[in-house]
Amino acid sequence: MSLFANLAAPAVPVDDAGAIYHAALLGSEPLPGFFAAVADELFAVAGNDNAAAFLNQVGRRMAAARPVAGAETLEVLEEAMNGLLLSNRWGWVRLAEVEAGIRIRHGALPVSPGEAASPAAAALLEGLYTLWMQQAGGGEHLQARRSGADESGCVELLYGR
Repeated sequence: MSLFANLAAPAVPVDDAGAIYHAALLGSEPLPGFFAAVADELFAVAGNDNAAAFLNQVGRRMAAARPVAGAETLEVLEEAMNGLLLSNRWGWVRLAEVEAGIRIRHGALPVSPGEAASPAAAALLEGLYTLWMQQAGGGEHLQARRSGADESGCVELLYGR
């Protein structure tokens, strides 16, 4: 038995993106409550619209700092986005073409599941994915908008009109 056997990432089913992501990070945990405290204060001081606009711009700045190039397929774009997200420990994404546009499913944000479902996280992700999709060839008039969240902390967005 290897001295480092316990340090190896555990085997996980390929279809469980959250488990794959967490296994890759070997169980690292986010700063408890940090994002929620900052977001709560920002919304209290600046108001809902201004706070959301600020966090949307932060997401855009993140996308500008780590741009994605145009991709031939949605799968290649998803792979590029996942590489950037993983390198920053910001979770994972699944992209799917739907009738109304492109469904974006983001999981494993470095916050608690309750914080991931917050308006603050939604605003930040909307900015991030709007600019990434535009960098990949999407129209300037299209936006990523939060369409839902689940109890596990996955945030769903729709990129379209």
